[in-house]
Amino acid sequence: MSRVWMIMVAVALMAMATGARSQVNLIPYLQAEVNAVAVHTAQMNCLQQQGDLLGASVIASFIPDHRMMVEQLSAVIRQRGGNPATVTANVTPFLGTRQQIIDNALQVHARSIDSFRTLSQDTTDQSISHIAAVGRSGAWRHYNSLQVARAATLGTPEAIYTGLLASHALEQAAIADLQTQAAQLTALGDQATANILLGMVPSHQQQAANLQATIDTFSTGVQFNIADRERITTLPPLPAHPTRAAILAHFQVNDTQFINTYAIAINALPASPLQQLLVNGQAIALNSLTSLQRLPVVA
Repeated sequence: MSRVWMIMVAVALMAMATGARSQVNLIPYLQAEVNAVAVHTAQMNCLQQQGDLLGASVIASFIPDHRMMVEQLSAVIRQRGGNPATVTANVTPFLGTRQQIIDNALQVHARSIDSFRTLSQDTTDQSISHIAAVGRSGAWRHYNSLQVARAATLGTPEAIYTGLLASHALEQAAIADLQTQAAQLTALGDQATANILLGMVPSHQQQAANLQATIDTFSTGVQFNIADRERITTLPPLPAHPTRAAILAHFQVNDTQFINTYAIAINALPASPLQQLLVNGQAIALNSLTSLQRLPVVA
């Protein structure tokens, strides 16, 4: 009888632990995303006032992702009886030169990657797990975009090498993302749009191969000490978005980030094979964005 009682106690404790894991407080995550919108808006305006339109465009391209996260987090909080309207920006934006803003944003996004990873580990709720995956993959994408912008700003061999690693990882993520969302569209019964996304994969595969060859050549005979190499090159889980509209919006934001990120690097480099490689990457994103914008909003 005592053995049965011990089993019942263990089951009860497990249930309590599971319940605790599912009752995650999302308000701090919402607060961080609301603050991110305010900070990036202020940084964009600051760089524009300095005449740095390229730097401003990179920072501005992050804002739609953070606004989307605000919407998703707010929806889940409301479903659980909370009031997301009470959350307003409570941060003093970090401002400065492009390099200062990038360095600060890299630290913020590194913390965000870790925070969303923790959130995914602390819940068994599927809707929260989805938000955690979306937040983590978005923060990682922004982090790598900032590494490319930092490379263009500093221009040192180590920074350029780091930027190449980040560009290569972004291309790899784009391939996986296109395949994931195409599978989702197929499941939703929209094979035509799925085929369009799959048709974009080969160009990213070729760009990734060209970047890898450039990375190998660039590092021949040189040992670069990249402290955050693992964070840059480790692709996070890439979640499927629930609807066709969400998928199209997601890729339009992604392509805009690619375009702006490559623009800042292209502008910093002299005419060279490396610059042409980045021009090719930007052209891929431009073509993808144009194709997506031509699609009807409703299939």
